[in-house]
Amino acid sequence: SPLASALLARARLRRGPADATPQLLGITAAAHALSGRRDRALALVAELEHWAREDPGATSGLVHAYAGLGDPARALDALDGLVARGQGGVVRYMARRIAHEPLPFWEPLRRDPRFARLRAQVEGRD
Repeated sequence: SPLASALLARARLRRGPADATPQLLGITAAAHALSGRRDRALALVAELEHWAREDPGATSGLVHAYAGLGDPARALDALDGLVARGQGGVVRYMARRIAHEPLPFWEPLRRDPRFARLRAQVEGRD
């Protein structure tokens, strides 16, 4: 799909000389899911889930991946988990992206009352 192609191009542009970031892997997983390569997306999700056990920031990639896979409940669970781990700044950043980026896979999250509650919970925190 054109959206998946655009997401993959965006992920490639962001890639620098360093290893892939969790967000880059999440965007890539979302692109694979949206283009019908669900197996590739799920392989990246498994990698991100492993990474997130050690680094809570890696969960931001999972939010992208779950949303791209059409699983807004898991994306919101991941955001909830970040709040519980004291990562309100990451959630604030992700909530702003979800609220303002015109990507169709964010729409189910925007419509979910949990998203509004999470966003209100982290806004205004340092």
